[in-house]
Amino acid sequence: MMEQMTALVSHYGLALIFVNVFLVQAGLPVPAVPTLLVAGALVMGGGISLPMIVLVAVAASLLGDLIWYAAGRIYGMRVLQLL
Repeated sequence: MMEQMTALVSHYGLALIFVNVFLVQAGLPVPAVPTLLVAGALVMGGGISLPMIVLVAVAASLLGDLIWYAAGRIYGMRVLQLL
């Protein structure tokens, strides 16, 4: 399983990290921690830049949160009832 995750993160890199973290923040039940752990391991191997991983993960997280915030501002209690 970890070999497959390592291959995915090596191949798709920052795009996979962005999509994975964004989907978690959007509310889908996908695990982000294994992807981030593999990305961190690849940093030690020189495959990916740590500042870029942090930047991409924070940007994806903020975008997902911004969407929920906008939905709450527009639809109010209906969003809370959905959750």
